[in-house]
Amino acid sequence: MLSTRLLCRSALRTGRSMNPLSALTLRRLQSSVSTPPTSSGNTTSTEETDDYPDVPRELYYYRDPDAKWDDPQNRRNFGQPLHPDDDLLNLWSPHYYDTVSDAKALQLQFIFFGAVGAFSAIMYYFFYPERNAVPRDYPDGLARDFGARNEEEGNLYGVRIDKSY
Repeated sequence: MLSTRLLCRSALRTGRSMNPLSALTLRRLQSSVSTPPTSSGNTTSTEETDDYPDVPRELYYYRDPDAKWDDPQNRRNFGQPLHPDDDLLNLWSPHYYDTVSDAKALQLQFIFFGAVGAFSAIMYYFFYPERNAVPRDYPDGLARDFGARNEEEGNLYGVRIDKSY
């Protein structure tokens, strides 16, 4: 741990000896704060729920909606024991996420972008405007109509026709 190393370095610099008991206490404190406790699924300890049945952790969303339930809206029967985390598992849970595998997510993205590309190609092929059959041609490029007073201004004011076809 970084703070233990810094504490040892500062003790070496000052010449004081470090109490090994304080380093051990510091390590225990850091490990208890930095690493979360592991659990097997139930968040309550067995001392609190000695006589309560061990209810499996399942989302009510996955229960059969067509089954005969006493409370069909919540998919529960009368007298059925609740899980200790019932507020997280029932149908009214605000944070329900059904995860998708990476392969499935990539497949869906390829389908979406492929459909957008196909739609764009169809629009380009069928609806892209064609060139005019005969390019426009104006006498003197309409320079006099646009306000040119002489031949030099005529090149500046005149209409330039695209003949790059």
